[in-house]
Amino acid sequence: MILGVVMVGLSQPVLVIPLLLVYAVVVRRRRRAATDDHADVVRALPEVVDLVLVGVGAGLTPRETLHRCQSWLPDPFAEAVAGALSRAASGATFADALDRGMTPLGDRVRPLVAALNAGERDHAMLAPSLLRVSDEARRQRRVAAQERARRVPVAMLGPLLLCVLPSFALLTLAPLILGSLSDLGVVV
Repeated sequence: MILGVVMVGLSQPVLVIPLLLVYAVVVRRRRRAATDDHADVVRALPEVVDLVLVGVGAGLTPRETLHRCQSWLPDPFAEAVAGALSRAASGATFADALDRGMTPLGDRVRPLVAALNAGERDHAMLAPSLLRVSDEARRQRRVAAQERARRVPVAMLGPLLLCVLPSFALLTLAPLILGSLSDLGVVV
């Protein structure tokens, strides 16, 4: 595609700039969508782990816990868990169904999936491992929030330069310059 744009650009340079701008906009939208999906997972993961902890603490198996709390799960997790439970109901093993169902959510959910699979397979105590997963998920969410907070001053730079500084110049410097010019006898 880029080679085609360059070939067209060599023959008609006026077309290159709009085509490159369109390409840049498309690439940026794709990256932003991927980043938003990742942010949703990081933001919702601690609550998902807490819901699973409540179910496991009540004595339910991981499969029963996911089935019962499916309606309370946040958006990216609800679809993934629904897919995993339907695969498990259609004959796949719970571990395989959970791995496949949670794969679209990324690597952040791997510790949760591993803990649930271990609990289902070995009937192991899930609470300690889920508490570690919850602590790590909360730490990741805190780090992501700090990164977003660090970007705020950079995002504010555009409005500052485009709105505040010109108005400052018009309201404070322009009267001073006009007054100085009138004191010097220059007609304004």
